[in-house]
Amino acid sequence: VNDVACNLLRHIRNAMAHGNFKKEKGQKSFYILEDYSVKTHERTMYGKIDAALFWEYLNIVVHSSQLIDDNINFK
Repeated sequence: VNDVACNLLRHIRNAMAHGNFKKEKGQKSFYILEDYSVKTHERTMYGKIDAALFWEYLNIVVHSSQLIDDNINFK
């Protein structure tokens, strides 16, 4: 198991689930994703993702029965 990839996907999932993302514009549109610790409220992840990739990723997650159950919780 690749813990680094698993942790990254967990942070991305948390950022989306908690609404911690916002659209920004530079030369291209992108989203800023942030994840925060529940206990300390400190930022634990910050990243940028191209706007098209953001929506493609979200679409794959929502429509993949292998990754999510009926309550949209990662297995």
